[in-house]
Amino acid sequence: MYLKHVKGSDTSKFKQIIIDSGKPRYLFELAKHLTTDSDIEMIEDLIIKSNSFTYMRLFAEKIKKANVEKLEQAVLATDNGPEIKKFAKYVRKSKMKQFLLVM
Repeated sequence: MYLKHVKGSDTSKFKQIIIDSGKPRYLFELAKHLTTDSDIEMIEDLIIKSNSFTYMRLFAEKIKKANVEKLEQAVLATDNGPEIKKFAKYVRKSKMKQFLLVM
């Protein structure tokens, strides 16, 4: 809540606590405040590991430095049809958009 609502908040104070929590909601909010590629990649891996379709989709959609292909492959690997369609529909950079017409 602090990171989300206090502009200019120091993320370094909360970074390790949020990472240790492993909660995708907190990880996503932290990623919005990070700038280094390695930190964003680490958060991305943790969100994939959490198997949260919502936050994989939001990460791909909202985080500019997100690896959309990696997130796309994680969603495809689950073989969950409705979630694959949502990902293809909402993520602009998704290559699955081409297959949305077929489904």
